[in-house]
Amino acid sequence: MTFKTVFLITNLALFILACSNTAKTSFYQLQAIDTIKLDSKSQFKQPVILLINPIKFPDYLDHPQIVIRENPYKLQLSENHQWAEPLKNEFSRIFIANINRRIAPGRTIDFSERKNIKPDIHLSIKVLQLDVSTQKQAVLSVTWAYWKANTPQNIHRFNNIFEHPVKETSFESKVAAQSLVIAQFSDYVVNTLLASNKH
Repeated sequence: MTFKTVFLITNLALFILACSNTAKTSFYQLQAIDTIKLDSKSQFKQPVILLINPIKFPDYLDHPQIVIRENPYKLQLSENHQWAEPLKNEFSRIFIANINRRIAPGRTIDFSERKNIKPDIHLSIKVLQLDVSTQKQAVLSVTWAYWKANTPQNIHRFNNIFEHPVKETSFESKVAAQSLVIAQFSDYVVNTLLASNKH
């Protein structure tokens, strides 16, 4: 066996060993969650159509990797733990599903479904932060506004931060906590809309 042959076999073995030691990538999805706390069990007196305008997302979340916030200035990208789809899409899908579980009668539609549908309430959302800190805390920071179709000049604006502890070190727990802060936000939106509906 020549030196060249031994060299090639050795390198091939090292390559196979390196591939076998490469960690597999896991993929995650947010989940819709039933209401955590609604201030009122009363629902809208008549069917309500809520239109979600295109949700704005920060560029730092435009990555397949799950983002971990090490401190206010430093972020980590988890290469082997990634979202199954863009996080912006995940957030929109789960938020709409949450709201639909909370309003009755009525339904929520996104901007792509608006054709030939006249919404009663418009909702605009801008996500500022959605991540998990190394202090085991999921955080959602969001600015949002709503206005009723019959009074478009009367816009109600809000700035909110929602937090939930991460119970375990697993990424499943991190994603679950992020699902819960979105559920908290969903409850807050519905509570706000219900309160405005009474006036």
